[in-house]
Amino acid sequence: MPTRGMGARRDAGARLAGMAWHRLHLWAALSFFSSVVVGCGDDGTDADDDSGGTTSTGGTTSTGGASAGGAGGAGGMVPFVMTSTAFEEGDTIPMVHECGPPAPVPNGTGDNETPPLTWTAGPPGTQSYAVVVRDIDATVAQFPNGIIHWVIYDIPAGVLSLPQSVPDGYELADPAGAKQGRIQTSMFYGYFGPCSPNSINTYVFTVHAMGEANLPVMMSDSERDIALYIEERAIASTSLSGES
Repeated sequence: MPTRGMGARRDAGARLAGMAWHRLHLWAALSFFSSVVVGCGDDGTDADDDSGGTTSTGGTTSTGGASAGGAGGAGGMVPFVMTSTAFEEGDTIPMVHECGPPAPVPNGTGDNETPPLTWTAGPPGTQSYAVVVRDIDATVAQFPNGIIHWVIYDIPAGVLSLPQSVPDGYELADPAGAKQGRIQTSMFYGYFGPCSPNSINTYVFTVHAMGEANLPVMMSDSERDIALYIEERAIASTSLSGES
């Protein structure tokens, strides 16, 4: 594991090595759950390509400014923001939230537990929330906006937080009705923690306020397609980024 610190400059060779490690272990993770892995189309294009979607950016920001938030006191609006007790903006993400056994990377060094997340209420019209996590430094061909590490959606509008260690699985009992996307073509539905031991990458956790209580997506849809739908249809979004 490299020495970590704020403001560390990434060596180009280390970054390329880290991305190669990331791809290798993502491949291993998918093989662990399914014999089918993401490949390229017969025409040489990638089977899964999320180009054209909203590019995630680091930092605790919300689209629409203060108006993007819910009602506050004295008739004001509370900004739509996300926080975590596990790390602050730009901090190192604790190892417990990195990839590791039992899934989706059996030989990872972390515990693959989701970090606790909390956000303020979305703007009027919010019917549900969705969270998308991307490694914005791992921009492989099929994920030009960054490899997706987690998609959870249909979170009820009255729920403004997710606990640490959200269990894997498609449909959750808590929050009731919330669903998780599958990791590429595997049959693993849930969180795939940060996995870049040979470089320091930025992971962006974004909560999106949705104008629909239930998204018109299917269990069989890829996390790429679900994330693109979320990012294109969100009525407000706010992010928290960390390094690993």
